[in-house]
Amino acid sequence: MQKFGALPQTGKLDSETLALLTKPRCGIPDVIKMERGSTRRKRFIIGSNGWNKRRITYRVENWAPKLSESSVISEVRQAFNVWSDYARLRFIDLQRENRDDVDISISFGSGHHGDSYPFDGSGGVLAHAFFPYNHDSLGGDIHFDLDENWSSRLLNDSSNGTPVSFLSVAVHEIGHSLGLSHSPSPDSVMFPYYQNFDQGNVRLGYDDIMAMYQLYIQRTIQDYPDEKAHSDSTTESTSTPITSTSRYSTHESDSPTTSTTASYSSSSTTSKTSAYTFRPTMNDDNNRLPDICKDGFDTISFIRNEIFVFKNDYMWRYQKRGVTGSAYPVKTSRLFPMLEGVGQIDAAFENTDGTIIFFSGKHYWSFDGQENLKSRPITNFGLPGSLHKIDAAFIWGKNNKLYIFSGNVFWRYNTTSKSIDEGYPKGIERWKGLPDTGIDSVLKGSDGITYFFKTDEFWRFDDTLVHTESGFPLQTSRFWFGC
Repeated sequence: MQKFGALPQTGKLDSETLALLTKPRCGIPDVIKMERGSTRRKRFIIGSNGWNKRRITYRVENWAPKLSESSVISEVRQAFNVWSDYARLRFIDLQRENRDDVDISISFGSGHHGDSYPFDGSGGVLAHAFFPYNHDSLGGDIHFDLDENWSSRLLNDSSNGTPVSFLSVAVHEIGHSLGLSHSPSPDSVMFPYYQNFDQGNVRLGYDDIMAMYQLYIQRTIQDYPDEKAHSDSTTESTSTPITSTSRYSTHESDSPTTSTTASYSSSSTTSKTSAYTFRPTMNDDNNRLPDICKDGFDTISFIRNEIFVFKNDYMWRYQKRGVTGSAYPVKTSRLFPMLEGVGQIDAAFENTDGTIIFFSGKHYWSFDGQENLKSRPITNFGLPGSLHKIDAAFIWGKNNKLYIFSGNVFWRYNTTSKSIDEGYPKGIERWKGLPDTGIDSVLKGSDGITYFFKTDEFWRFDDTLVHTESGFPLQTSRFWFGC
């Protein structure tokens, strides 16, 4: 109980634990016994094997009187979008189609509503959902308690009593419909106790992202079939719905070609060239948070279909250019716990297998979706032992190989043979149009285009001509961060 209530696990019935006993919460057990009687030890908990396809249909069957039809449909769509990018799933709205084979049916009901799990009126159980392929035809379905004081950010709510955010509950319940149970992390949308989302910043936590990676990225799943797919081999873990009560916390030549004199970071005191000198310390402006518009950044990367920006031991997340949540910046270790105390992130990228790689100094860390791996030396990539840091790394879309930059040289790494290709390093002037002194960061955006960054300037790169495009550089802080 203390673990899933985000309390210190003392084993004592202290005042905080007693208070937790009085909080309404989900009725399903937080610890689910898995196959062979084993208990999953990850913070995120998989409740089922998930859907066996990537094209998932849904339909809103009805709506609460306190909500409008349009607001429910709009917020359901937004809730699905929160999950879709991290699972590479495609959710299809069948609102206008009269079909019986919809995967996820979404409805409101009061008391006994036809599934043997009656609601208890206002203030108790908010909603419940069923795991995929579970409980016969109810698998994946979501039911909301009609008697709750539902509210929508799209409506002006002047009702009495404490409103319950429909969007917040919908995001949580969709997690169950995709196969997740509860997480003990307060930053997870699958945390058992209700708390309203910041309506402008609905984001998955680290646990949720890793759960989606395990369920839908690591598994081989067919892509977007036209027909409805169903596998009889799916294992059902329980025959009861996942019930969410009124207070659960809801907080992804082929190389430029001349010769050069190699120069890279071979001193531990060498740092990335930057126009920004701010480094927050314990006695600097009372340990103020970094301002991305004034202080610049260490590296920028495109991970899990979001833009991640890192500065010292802080990070920002952008779902699209210039749009980030009010809660940012946050400590990098909040989303990536094993980076606690690491400090500056020199480079980061998402590998072709979905693994996320971080570089800092002479070490790198990787996430494979199963566990947080310990730091390893960058010499594992075939880089020289005299190299104390890199400046940038990315998978080039032109040939799907890894390129690593430091100073005015770069290496090409073959992810198949796991070795540096012969003849490297080579000079950065092969990437025509980039600064001769090197770059600070590089990413391949959601549009598939390569972008290079240096201080507060960036270049868009033509992968075919192997040259920066005309009209660049432009100002990074204004274009990417909305400064």
